[in-house]
Amino acid sequence: MTSFGQRLSVAMKNAQKSQSDIARELSVSQPSVHAWVHDKNWPSIKNVLALESYLGVSVNWVQNVSSPCLEAR
Repeated sequence: MTSFGQRLSVAMKNAQKSQSDIARELSVSQPSVHAWVHDKNWPSIKNVLALESYLGVSVNWVQNVSSPCLEAR
């Protein structure tokens, strides 16, 4: 089973986005994104939806940790 942080990391890599890119786009701190990637904290629903749009992934990759990381939109 993969964690949210692992899935986020893969989505970021596939979209060629850094933690700094995400922090800037979502208007959050880079340490916040770091915490998400390392499973120390979860983003708000608003930020989950922003991640979906920015990284081009389905929100299902957050909701169902046993499904593939990137799903067709």
